[in-house]
Amino acid sequence: LVRDVTSRSRSQGHAVGTLGNVKKPEPGRSNMVILEVRVSTGGFQMDLQFADGDILPSWQPLPPSKIGELITKREGEFDQKLRDRLLHRHQHHTSENVSGEEGRKGSDRAIMEKTASFALSNHLGSMVYTHGSITYEPDSESPVFKAEPGRRGQPHLKETDALPLFSGVPSRSFFPRGFLWDEGFHLLLTCRWDTSLCVDSLSHWMRWVTPSGWIPREMFLGKESRLGVEQKWWTQYEAHANPPSIVLPIDYLLTRLEATVNKRQEESSSSSDKDTSGKGEGERKGRGNGWSETSTMHQSLSADDERVVREFLSWSFPRLLRWFNYLRRTQSSPHKFTFKWRGRSFNDGLWHTLASGLDDYPRGTDPSRFDDELHVDLTSWIYLFSNVLKRVAQVVDASSSLPSLSSPPSHSAVELEKALKRVEKAVGSSPSVPSVSSSPSDFKVELEKALLENGYGSVEEFERHSSDLGSSI
Repeated sequence: LVRDVTSRSRSQGHAVGTLGNVKKPEPGRSNMVILEVRVSTGGFQMDLQFADGDILPSWQPLPPSKIGELITKREGEFDQKLRDRLLHRHQHHTSENVSGEEGRKGSDRAIMEKTASFALSNHLGSMVYTHGSITYEPDSESPVFKAEPGRRGQPHLKETDALPLFSGVPSRSFFPRGFLWDEGFHLLLTCRWDTSLCVDSLSHWMRWVTPSGWIPREMFLGKESRLGVEQKWWTQYEAHANPPSIVLPIDYLLTRLEATVNKRQEESSSSSDKDTSGKGEGERKGRGNGWSETSTMHQSLSADDERVVREFLSWSFPRLLRWFNYLRRTQSSPHKFTFKWRGRSFNDGLWHTLASGLDDYPRGTDPSRFDDELHVDLTSWIYLFSNVLKRVAQVVDASSSLPSLSSPPSHSAVELEKALKRVEKAVGSSPSVPSVSSSPSDFKVELEKALLENGYGSVEEFERHSSDLGSSI
């Protein structure tokens, strides 16, 4: 409650006021301050200055001109940081090499910077802090559920612990809440902009790893976040996973951490081994402030950021391992080393796989064959996760805790190919694929043969099926 607003000075049409008697709220009371401003003119601009703590007795409000100077300064710092952090590789990409028109020199870069500034500002401005719990149906196959005392029959709805979440959102107007599958991609941008901000959000998400290893897919935290959403969506299912996209920014942080260690080792080696060639000094000159010459992907970390990243990796490793084991346990297929999404649903004439993040991706449509489905996207996520997990374990010196699925990053594609070949052998020969013929008519004969082997009578029948599926989508 605002009880006292007094005018302190008035000059050149600017009214300067202070808010008095705004006390720290008691526990359990609101911490909101409401200020009503009445103006007699058609348009106005209002600047709010906030002073807190010990500086309040001696604090003097800044004049409007000084505020304008500070805003201009901050905008310049933002633009420079944007160029350094995100547009470093495009410094020389102007239209000079494309067009001879003098007036267009540098216009491409200006457009790029403006677009990037707009996108980044909206992304950072969309990050929200929410708090609450999630309603979910436990997985009846979960070891945690089976170990509950007095368990009887089918699982009943439960609530997670009430926790905070600091996260970006896909859409401030329509989806103003955190989504697990989306956030990994949001954080790829956040990590390039500000390491501490990125780790802060990652840490909030990692706190949501439940005892079983599950992380809720969509964060309806608090009553406000559920407004405008059908109640049927409020309940989530512990058996339904979501792509572990958060390992993407973790992979990026690991790459930067490795670059930091390598740079430190190179600098140490160069300083202790100054040979007559002077090679070490030339290499150091080429880097400049720890940035790679070709990519911001290998930017070295500052000492503070390195400490923050290492602390996060050590703290989050048990949670990452629990999450990884949850995915392996709940999304496994009948065939070793492969996986499938649980949670297929039928909506609007189509079978959706909401859990995969690719909601209406055209997977198989015959329910009788769902048990035999193997999903390449999930298998790829699992192998990516295993490689990232191994790298984290090496940093925190916990390699002995890893499951056997983990493999060196350079072997991930080979291991995945081997796994898929094992699947092919286990389920029989893979669907026939026609070879490319020199004659279109020969190709149609081969195609019809392949389609017949896979359940279609002719090319025309397959085209009708594809057309119906496309119009439905």
